[in-house]
Amino acid sequence: MSDKIFDYDVTLSFAGEDREFVRCVAGQLKDKGFKIFYDEYEQVNLWGKDLYTHLDDIYRNKSRYCVMFLSNFYKQKLWTNHERESAQARAFKDNTEYILPFRLDDTEVPGIRETTGYLSIKNFNCEQLSEAISNKLNSNQVKKRELEPEEKKINKLLEPGIIELESGEFEIRIRKYDFFSQRLTRAFPGVRGFQWFTNPEEIVRRLSILLAKPLSFEVFPGKNFDFGGISTPIWWFRGGASMPIKNFEVISKTKCLLDSDELEVEKLAVYKNPTHYREFIYLKLKAELPVENGSDTKTSMDFQLGYKKFATQDYAIYKGQIIKTEEYEDGAMVVDGKIIRFEEEPIHRYRFLTPYNIIICAQSSVYNSSEADGMFGYFLDKILETGNDEEFETFLLKLKEITNDSPDIIDFY
Repeated sequence: MSDKIFDYDVTLSFAGEDREFVRCVAGQLKDKGFKIFYDEYEQVNLWGKDLYTHLDDIYRNKSRYCVMFLSNFYKQKLWTNHERESAQARAFKDNTEYILPFRLDDTEVPGIRETTGYLSIKNFNCEQLSEAISNKLNSNQVKKRELEPEEKKINKLLEPGIIELESGEFEIRIRKYDFFSQRLTRAFPGVRGFQWFTNPEEIVRRLSILLAKPLSFEVFPGKNFDFGGISTPIWWFRGGASMPIKNFEVISKTKCLLDSDELEVEKLAVYKNPTHYREFIYLKLKAELPVENGSDTKTSMDFQLGYKKFATQDYAIYKGQIIKTEEYEDGAMVVDGKIIRFEEEPIHRYRFLTPYNIIICAQSSVYNSSEADGMFGYFLDKILETGNDEEFETFLLKLKEITNDSPDIIDFY
């Protein structure tokens, strides 16, 4: 190992279009205590400098390693080519492992030989890559930055822009649509544009990443924007209906719980866009058998299907026992002729007895608008009615035309 002291343990060279993935890696490495050159951490330091000469010095002299995030975007950018050439000059001069290539796609980048060992997004997500970089640095006995006492005691960085405070409360420091976008990137790395997923087990695994806790935040900028003092960045929408997503649980390999709703997943479509407030997920659910398959259920289904395209059943669970909705509402049930008052709040559940579909996106999305409300109900009902998922392609074209009717929605956190 060289005894040379570097200003940075690792520099991150990437195209702006790939920022979301790189931001996640940078946050993970910073949280581990390493010194990272990542432009968002250097804005004040870069202010007023001649970036051409300064970045050349950074990539040529100031870092122990340089991780290059190779992609078609990377190949096309002038600045990334400048960074690459500076890094290659260093690697040629020192004749050591300096450039660590990471492939975001299969684009061949000039100067990066096919024989060079690389890692790929096909096998490494954000957390796995940051762990691999950490292992590389630790193998060279890189001394980690010591956290300040205040950092150890008060703040814990969970992911970029998301902090767990000493009080146990969670703070969000980024916009809601940026939070949704970085979660989307974690759950669906490598996706650009529109893509279908049809394996229910895979869908549940990916949703568990997208909707991992925390989903609600007590501390956030512009706190007056959120009723009740809680920020909930991710919502589901269906026409005029919409609700914040506060809790997600996996029930089985193919089934999950979204707050009180049981979701037996069938397929999912994800839409990734450089404009983060246009990104969304379309989720389609399978029909489930009712909890109690009696005449009341059949009557309820017929009634519901008389005025909408789907039917639900609500019920409750008390200490592992299924109870009727009426018992839940009355706060008691009858067992062996005895009236038993509930000592604790029963768990309320909704089950979909017919196929169902929703859109999941950021609350500050362009789709949280009156124009989108008018489209959602019509198209989502039409897909249920015809059973033809190709209808969604037409729906997607309509969504791309939506313009937000409230500038405040896009701007608030």
